[in-house]
Amino acid sequence: MILVDFFDNDLRNTLVPIKTMKPEKVYFLLDNTKEEDPCIRSMAEAVYAWGDVREIYYYPVNVSDYGDINERLAEIFDSISGCEVFMEFSGGNELMIAAGYELCRKGMAMPLFMDKKNNKMVNASTGESICNLCHITLEDYLCAIGAECVEHSRYVPSQKEEECVEKMAQVVCANTGQWHAIQDYV
Repeated sequence: MILVDFFDNDLRNTLVPIKTMKPEKVYFLLDNTKEEDPCIRSMAEAVYAWGDVREIYYYPVNVSDYGDINERLAEIFDSISGCEVFMEFSGGNELMIAAGYELCRKGMAMPLFMDKKNNKMVNASTGESICNLCHITLEDYLCAIGAECVEHSRYVPSQKEEECVEKMAQVVCANTGQWHAIQDYV
């Protein structure tokens, strides 16, 4: 199965459809000014870590040029044959969605949309529920933005130090406004 998607700055709109649909291949249309964005590489690492996606392809476009978007989508569909194809519409701008939906109406892909309110992936043409959404974890999100959880990044205080740490925490919590001002100053 193949998923054609519009890369979105909101990583939830990019990651949740992939985790939900579990495609073998993902074809992304993305803003050509974001081609070198390090987030793209990090996002791919997160997706590959799930184990379902074998290949991710990127097609940069001028997001303000309907003709360019249409040409790139045609290029994607010309390279796909003999597979079940879905196109997800939760990300991207209006021109990307219009061009994509035009191809879906021609039967080239099933249009999908995340119904976040009802926690469902739906067929955008019929409103029919396809499946429940699979949500991303904090670890998924951190990996996708290029960060990671580091175990024990701070040492655990010894029993002798616990009382001192607790008193300091109480002072900070009781004076958060002043603490914030100090932090801004530093």
